[in-house]
Amino acid sequence: PYTTLFRSRVEGKDIVILNASKEAAKIKTFSELKEFKKKNPGIFIMAAHPFYFRKISLNKSFFKHVDVFDGVEYCHCYLNLFNEFNKKAVKNARKYNKSIVGTSDAHQFLQLNKTYSLVDADKNIGSVIKALKENKVKVKTKHISYFDFIRIFYPMVKRVLLRHRPKTMNA
Repeated sequence: PYTTLFRSRVEGKDIVILNASKEAAKIKTFSELKEFKKKNPGIFIMAAHPFYFRKISLNKSFFKHVDVFDGVEYCHCYLNLFNEFNKKAVKNARKYNKSIVGTSDAHQFLQLNKTYSLVDADKNIGSVIKALKENKVKVKTKHISYFDFIRIFYPMVKRVLLRHRPKTMNA
């Protein structure tokens, strides 16, 4: 038994694998991921922030490889008046009978305690994985503030803008 969480990129898309061996770190393609799942039935594979606007989000790849996912992430990063990405995740999780798992996906301390999951399971990894697969999960969530939204995204936007600024000529 393993108790490892892998946040990984498969074909450039973010996924999360719970209860996986270190071999999961070598997975590069969805074909390899499907094979790994067959050989390791005690894992839980989650589509991480599947419908966000980033290149690393699954978007169309979610539908192409929906059979490999056990669950779909409900991400903490949304505003009270805008939560379309999570709404699409919930809609498709229900459509394809996948668990909805709330996470912080935290990169900064201020992102903690906004969204999390309560799992109806005994306190052991096998029970937790089984409960996740059986959708015995309750998501607790509250939106981030507009101030925190700016604090989270300003550094990313700044990096992108600096990376793509035009080069100046020396006089």
